[in-house]
Amino acid sequence: MGENIALTPKMYDLLFVLVENHDRIVDKELLLRTVWPDSFVEEGNITFNIRQLRVALGDDAQAPQFIETIPRRGYRFIAKVDTVDADVENASGPADAVERETRTSPAWYASRPILVIAGFLIVIAVMGSVVWYSRSGPARGTPILSAPFAAEKLSTDGRVFHAVISPDGKTMVYVHRVSVNQSLWLRQLDTSNNVQIIPPSESFYGGLAMSPDGRSVYFTRGSTPRRGQQLDVYRVPIVGGVPQKVISETQGWISVSPDASKLSFVRCNRNSDDYCSLWIADAADGKNERKLVSRQRPFRISDNKISPDGRKIAFAVGQSRTASNDFSFKEVDVQTGEERDLTAERFFNINYVAWLPDQSGWLITARKLPDKSYRIWHVSAATGETSILTADSETYNRLRLDAKGDLLVATKIDADFNLN
Repeated sequence: MGENIALTPKMYDLLFVLVENHDRIVDKELLLRTVWPDSFVEEGNITFNIRQLRVALGDDAQAPQFIETIPRRGYRFIAKVDTVDADVENASGPADAVERETRTSPAWYASRPILVIAGFLIVIAVMGSVVWYSRSGPARGTPILSAPFAAEKLSTDGRVFHAVISPDGKTMVYVHRVSVNQSLWLRQLDTSNNVQIIPPSESFYGGLAMSPDGRSVYFTRGSTPRRGQQLDVYRVPIVGGVPQKVISETQGWISVSPDASKLSFVRCNRNSDDYCSLWIADAADGKNERKLVSRQRPFRISDNKISPDGRKIAFAVGQSRTASNDFSFKEVDVQTGEERDLTAERFFNINYVAWLPDQSGWLITARKLPDKSYRIWHVSAATGETSILTADSETYNRLRLDAKGDLLVATKIDADFNLN
């Protein structure tokens, strides 16, 4: 009692699912669907994290007090569990932008009750936030890299899921979640005023992109967050209205061309010879779909971003099943389909991609083993060299720049997992 025990986000997610289903057998398929809903992982990940969780809890697999293994079926939490109501916070504005890992933690966990387990109180204290990076300095070049930066925390309650900044840097659109419900909001950065665009529903949002004029937002949405789910792309004015469906069956990562004519997206059919592909289509109505890049199993394509001149798309591609640095950062020519590496650096995973406005390079959020944190990296277009811009131990996930490169909005994870 009174001893703090550090848990990784995945260990916590596993523990939460087991505790929530205490005295019932939780099969491995359910764990994969809930703890790794949008990742391609094997059952060995469950075994590894369960083993680490037992070590943290001081539990013996042969004579368990907390987690019992049910051979060939799954796991069961066997300690006594009582439920304590958690405080329900005001949802009138953006909260902490938190996602325990890149699109991996179930979105609905943040608002569930706190559980008391056999006299131990499990507490999740998360200070993730949407961070607004601004850099003073000359307007030429890329301002965000040319002068010291200042960071402003835009949210405080841990319920912002996605965030994107408008090209003029005056507004931000974000997804807010309370329990299983998610809603779409607009924030005016100069006044901090928040306006709801789409009311709460049980729909799951997978990604956001702003139109070049800042008047509309594209988003991907599905019925429920389940493993392997495809999402549909919609467009809605930032002042609200009825969303218009544009494209079906995507993975959530989308980008709009600077002239607003094209939309790039990822579609994963999960066939052996066409596991994941990068596509482009008309942004207005989704017509004229064209496949640009395809990968075989187990390689997947994640975030992609159309260049400021509209001629190329930078994208992340790789696989994390081998627990090694197998993710590449590439670009494809929209007209010819020719691919090339943007850097020789390889990563365990790349979450999100942003072009610098002058096309001198890119910012990415990525994790490179043995580092446990996702950091913001700069990749130079001239040399392919990479440098880390965030030296802290926190995890950065989504990031988007305004059109001038003055402002960067990013989601940050600052989690503290304790057993008290």
